[in-house]
Amino acid sequence: MANTNKPIGLSPSHYLSGAPYNGGANRYYVPSTDTNAYYIGDAVKSLADGSTLNGAPGCVLYGTRNAASTSGAIRGVIIGIGSAVSTPQGAIASAVDPNNLNIVYVPATKSYAYYLWVVDDPYVIFEAQSDTIANTAFNKNAPLFVASAPTAPKALSDSYIQGSAANTTNTLPLKIIGAPNRPDNDLLTPGTYARMYCMINDHELKTYTTGI
Repeated sequence: MANTNKPIGLSPSHYLSGAPYNGGANRYYVPSTDTNAYYIGDAVKSLADGSTLNGAPGCVLYGTRNAASTSGAIRGVIIGIGSAVSTPQGAIASAVDPNNLNIVYVPATKSYAYYLWVVDDPYVIFEAQSDTIANTAFNKNAPLFVASAPTAPKALSDSYIQGSAANTTNTLPLKIIGAPNRPDNDLLTPGTYARMYCMINDHELKTYTTGI
């Protein structure tokens, strides 16, 4: 059965040890002056100025939308959108507004800063869709294609692994390490739109490695 074209960005699956992902994430913030929109599954990197807000470090979108990112360290992946910092909930640790559960993405035009929940453990394994990929791409590194903003009402990232460009270059951001064994994922010939397991190869908290 052909694989379905349904990207979801990077979705945490488990840890490199094999342990299941336990929902762990840390709070970050996006400043009001930022002009990017943010969605669950998007990758982010740390703000260069090292700023913090109520103890939360700043971050910015990794890469440029509608383009493949081939270098530069990633801090982590968004799994939750917090409240705008103007709200009463904005200054507390949970950073979630219980009175507005419709905050499912951060708009490009912001009146206030927003909190994000980011998976920043460098040893989390993510599931992500690839464009096209060969069986020989396993254990190689690959670019992250940072997709354009998804069409509403979808609030998940459309970014994906650029498996068609997988190679051994050590500075590529993602490392392909396997694939989900499910009826809806063609593993005999992964081909087009296959779901793959990957980890962040070039991570701010660890050293990148060469693909095999």
